[in-house]
Amino acid sequence: MEPQKIWNQLVKEAQSGSLAPAYLFYGPGESGKKMACEFVQYLFCVQKKENSPCGECASCLPVIHHQHPDFYLIESEGKSISIDLLRGLKKNLAKTTLSAPLKAVVIHQASEMTVSAANSLLKTLEEPPGSALFILIAPQLFQILPTIRSRCRKIFFSSTVDHEPSTEMSGALDQWTQLQGTRQTFRQISTLSAEWASAGFDLILFLEMIKRKFLGEIKEKQAWQQIDQLDRLSEAQRDLDRNVNKTLVLENLMLDIL
Repeated sequence: MEPQKIWNQLVKEAQSGSLAPAYLFYGPGESGKKMACEFVQYLFCVQKKENSPCGECASCLPVIHHQHPDFYLIESEGKSISIDLLRGLKKNLAKTTLSAPLKAVVIHQASEMTVSAANSLLKTLEEPPGSALFILIAPQLFQILPTIRSRCRKIFFSSTVDHEPSTEMSGALDQWTQLQGTRQTFRQISTLSAEWASAGFDLILFLEMIKRKFLGEIKEKQAWQQIDQLDRLSEAQRDLDRNVNKTLVLENLMLDIL
């Protein structure tokens, strides 16, 4: 979704009182973190300018500098987000707000939570404080526990080049469309898999775009029996994230769902 559309959606939900208790922003790049922090600023701002925070008031400035007492920005320490950070957060959320309408929690790189940290967050989301908003940020949906994902309103962020895939990726997406519904020999699939694996574009993002294409087709045609294909695509993304051989992952995927 385009950044401006996402912003308009969030502002509309805030103005109508229909904010979800938790959001999951996912997609490549840093745009999710930037918008999450700016949205907290908007919620806390006491001098809003139409649909934007003023950026100058006594509420905006502490958020901008990550010093507001009701705003918690959690990021990885080294290579992970530990359970100690989540335990400390839970204690702070139990306290009353000091100067904001709610407490806001942004967990950047949420995919780097340890298992114990993720389980601690899950317990908090299961019994959320009445005046808290959570925004989790991760590159891919499958990197977040399904039980946590199910409690979040999910919003996809495209790359910072604003939805424009590379020429190589666009060509691969066209090839994928042409392949659907046609019979391919293993040799053809193997050749194409090797070609895509060595093309240099982001294969995980490529599969995410295919998933969104599949989802649109499933909704349009009411072809709910094809929903398993989305799970298979997620499995392939997970394998790529674990550095399984790219060509092998693509071969198995295409043999399964084309």
